[in-house]
Amino acid sequence: MSKQVELALVSLMPTYGSDLPTTLVESASSLLAQSRHLASTLKSEEEIARLYACAHIACNRLKITLDLPTIEPRPPIPPRPVIRHLCAEPGHKKLAPSMLAGMESILLPGGRKTKDEWALENATALCAAVIFFVAMRVRDVDQDEAIQPENYVPTRTEILGQLNRARQGVTVKGLEPDALWEGWVDITDDEFDAAVSRVRENGWLEADWYDGIADIIGMNLQQNDNVTEYEEGPLQVQQQRADTMFQEKYDYLSESRRAEYATWKTTILGRISALSASIEAGGGDDTQ
Repeated sequence: MSKQVELALVSLMPTYGSDLPTTLVESASSLLAQSRHLASTLKSEEEIARLYACAHIACNRLKITLDLPTIEPRPPIPPRPVIRHLCAEPGHKKLAPSMLAGMESILLPGGRKTKDEWALENATALCAAVIFFVAMRVRDVDQDEAIQPENYVPTRTEILGQLNRARQGVTVKGLEPDALWEGWVDITDDEFDAAVSRVRENGWLEADWYDGIADIIGMNLQQNDNVTEYEEGPLQVQQQRADTMFQEKYDYLSESRRAEYATWKTTILGRISALSASIEAGGGDDTQ
């Protein structure tokens, strides 16, 4: 874990070098441990940023004491609203974390800025290519089939249309449009083709973020099956997963909560019956 902490710290202070002060590393590690203790379950995209945030706080706290160089904020993921929009429009909002992880693994491998000049200079085209391969993965189309004209051409047209509409569909409160869209460019068919080829040739799809898409799809199918079982059979218990904010204290449909409710209901109905009987008995005495 200390290695990941060190990489996050170096990404914030690239001019400092790899010989980091022990105090700084220990502070960031302590903050990370506290964060995981106080908030053990986060969404996938939030978990990605946890390590970065802890490292950033540690640098801010010790920058005077340790005479640290200027901190260069380097968020581990590209602007989230844009990617969320690109995933939400075709109805794949749950794949946004995979898209973010894919862009991060290419642009910030190991927490450090990539040395691949093409990737840095063609972030928009790279984003489009990543969307393409995610879309093909969702459709259960392998990489060789994906580049066949019948699959490739209509999907390329759809993605380029999404990119062109992104400027009109995405706004961030408190951020000027020029700042939000800095580095974003309109891309052509040829630039899209080049980006797709580059992603394949560089082996950027041979990573956990890409392989994990199948797991996300599988979980969605399982959840749909659970909904069907709920409608046709006994109530299903909601499963707590590590990538959600769902907490036990809010799980009102757990086995223990349903058992408590059944006991409470029996007790209340018993009291109501006893009270009703008492009232009826009292009323009968009055009529006599």
